[in-house]
Amino acid sequence: MIVSIALAVVDKDGVRSKEGDIICVRPQGWKWGTEEVKRYLIIEVNLGAAVPDINEARKLEIPLFSNGALEWPSADETQPEILGKRRFKVPFTQLNTAALAKGITVDFERVRDQSDEYQPLEKTTLSSTGLVVSKI
Repeated sequence: MIVSIALAVVDKDGVRSKEGDIICVRPQGWKWGTEEVKRYLIIEVNLGAAVPDINEARKLEIPLFSNGALEWPSADETQPEILGKRRFKVPFTQLNTAALAKGITVDFERVRDQSDEYQPLEKTTLSSTGLVVSKI
C-alpha cells in the first residue's frame, strides 16, 4: 500500500513532536492543506503488501505507549502511560539517503525553514524498508 505521510520538520518542546516524527498518514494522492504543506514535510511511501489498508497504515500515527501497544486501548482497558507523542519516525539521515537513491537532492534547511511550500518528495514514492523506524 502506498500512502502519503506528513512528517514533523522541527522539534517541539518537551514531549511534543520531534523532527521526522510521523504526524499523519493518508491515502496516496491525498490533497494536503496549505498550512499542512508549510508545517510538515510530505512524503509518499510504499508500505508494501503487509499493510492491506489505510486503517493499518494509520497505526504509524500511534503514540509511544509504555507497554509498546500498537493500538489505542479499548474503553474498558487501562490506558498505558504515553512516553512520547509519536512512536514512529523517518530519520532525516535515512530520508536523505533514500532521496539521493532516487536522484533527488533535498534542501533540509529549506524544509526546516517552513516559510514556503517546498515539498521535494511529495510526488516520489519511497520504500519504507529502512526508512520508517520505531522509537522502541
